[in-house]
Amino acid sequence: MHYKYAYALWSGQVTRTSTDYVVPATLALPRQTCYAQRPDVTAECSIEEVVASGSQGPERVATTANLYPPLFYALTGWTVRLSPDDAGIIGGRLVGALFCCLLTVLAVDRLYRFAGATTMVAFLLCLTPMTVYFFAAFNPQGIELSLALLLIAATAQLSIQGKTPGRSGWILFFIAAIGLSIGRPFGFAWVPLIVALIASPMWMLGHRIRRSEVVMGLGASMVLGLMWMFTFSVPDPSRTNPGTTLSALLSNSYGRLMQFPLEWVGNFGHLDTPLPLPVPALWFAAVGAVIALGLASKRIPLVLSALLTVPIGLALALSMEYRTESGWGWVVIQGRYLLPFLFVFVLLLGFAADSVSLPVMARFVAVLVLMWSVIQLWSMLELLRRNMFGQSANPLTTDSTWQPAINAWTIIAWTVISVSLFAAAYRCTALDRRGRGLVGERFDGDSDGGGVWPLEVVAAEEPENVLKPAGALPSDKG
Repeated sequence: MHYKYAYALWSGQVTRTSTDYVVPATLALPRQTCYAQRPDVTAECSIEEVVASGSQGPERVATTANLYPPLFYALTGWTVRLSPDDAGIIGGRLVGALFCCLLTVLAVDRLYRFAGATTMVAFLLCLTPMTVYFFAAFNPQGIELSLALLLIAATAQLSIQGKTPGRSGWILFFIAAIGLSIGRPFGFAWVPLIVALIASPMWMLGHRIRRSEVVMGLGASMVLGLMWMFTFSVPDPSRTNPGTTLSALLSNSYGRLMQFPLEWVGNFGHLDTPLPLPVPALWFAAVGAVIALGLASKRIPLVLSALLTVPIGLALALSMEYRTESGWGWVVIQGRYLLPFLFVFVLLLGFAADSVSLPVMARFVAVLVLMWSVIQLWSMLELLRRNMFGQSANPLTTDSTWQPAINAWTIIAWTVISVSLFAAAYRCTALDRRGRGLVGERFDGDSDGGGVWPLEVVAAEEPENVLKPAGALPSDKG
């Protein structure tokens, strides 16, 4: 549905009242219907339909993307406008992936300026296979997730810098806040929640973020988000369920909520490609190590704020699942919708865990980075297996009926190389500053935000050249 809406936006068809649009037959085709929710059917079944659609004329289609703000479609939709076929869709995915990677790198750069090794690894674990999958999907979810990571990192850095923040930090804060508010439905409500969950415990630890700039950023983002939601986006009549009661909502949602943790790690396609249980088990073991260190920290405000994300996330899930008569809700809430708050939870505990000193920190980081690498590679192999052979087929004994645009072996080789290089570089980056936040350095950077800040200020050591009274020489033991 998303590339249809993108084409309509770039062809000038989207208005305040539009609910359907005229698109080329190559885009009107529901490409995935022949294999969605049929895990043993490969993607090959859609090829004949795509070829046949090339000889057909434009069609009028309805899309459920009317509720979505325009950011993602404005950034990527020009590709399907120029080439309304598979090439345009792949081009849009590449453009979206580039933006997501850029925003993620900027978030890493913000964290690197003040965070410790545990936080850096916690950030890496936030890049679950599901997150990376949507970075390269023709879907606004990827932009939302990368903007959420940047907003968390920028807010934390600005809190640590207090009254002397760099200009680049505030620029990135405004970009992340405004972008997230117009990136996905109701993003304008998520921005202040994320900022409050990060900035409030920092404030309790003595780090005073400049409130006037924060208010300006939140105000601008909320105004833009509200303007789109209530003056331009069109409610979807199909997303209504008049008379839904709270008891019915809780009953219907319970089973879905239990699936969320697995979906955070990865359930691709139309929730018909779940990862083998060892993959999410490996991820939860790695995240569990970070959580355990965070809970052992004395930075209580950070821990309490992290725990507060749990009821907030549940409340948001229930409110989104509740389909109102006006059609402003979702048909089915998915676990990936709450990934921004999972990021907040994991990174807050990462910030807290930075105060816990481990004598085996180098090994700890190396093991978690290795686990993340295995998770990413395994997930890519599983996704290829499902689309090429079917969910239950054995690739060693079954011939593939579909091949991706790039040879599968090339994809596997590139995945191994890129994940290995990234993991090695990231491990060195995390360990390069593994003492940050543990020894209480004062900020000594320039006006652009460089330097090191602690999450807690400790008393400075007494200089050795200070004269001491008799009987208190450095060599004395008593």
